[in-house]
Amino acid sequence: MNLNYSMTPRLVFDIGVVALDAHYDAFSTVDPNNPLDDPDRSGDPLPDSPNLALNLGLSYHWLHDQGVKTGVSANYRYRSRVYFSPYHDEAVMQEGHGVLDIGMDIRGQKERWSLSLFVNNLTDELYARSIVRVDPIVGTTRFWGEPRHFGASLEYRF
Repeated sequence: MNLNYSMTPRLVFDIGVVALDAHYDAFSTVDPNNPLDDPDRSGDPLPDSPNLALNLGLSYHWLHDQGVKTGVSANYRYRSRVYFSPYHDEAVMQEGHGVLDIGMDIRGQKERWSLSLFVNNLTDELYARSIVRVDPIVGTTRFWGEPRHFGASLEYRF
């Protein structure tokens, strides 16, 4: 579900919610990292399928003299716990986490120029985007989400 609501002409609120109940009805497979475990995976969650994904956004824009427009925004996204393999293995599980991004932009008259500033992952949340477990070869490898980072862009249209 997505909702975009203009609270005032300048203030806009966005929300997106996804709720999943993604699990195996019937599935059997042997976990190569734990071959003696019960191979029945029935009822286990599907890989990389959060029960809840939430996105909240808030933006505010205002006009200055000579048509210059300024805007500030914040976006928060949350993802509940996921497993990155079909084996419901705690070694490849990522707990629920949230990431906050903020930004500011200034646009000139007729949007011929713009300056944007941003900070992504403002709280420097440490989370895995993916986890791979192959014990005999590489062990457990985590691919981390981007740490806090910031940037700017300047654009001019001829």
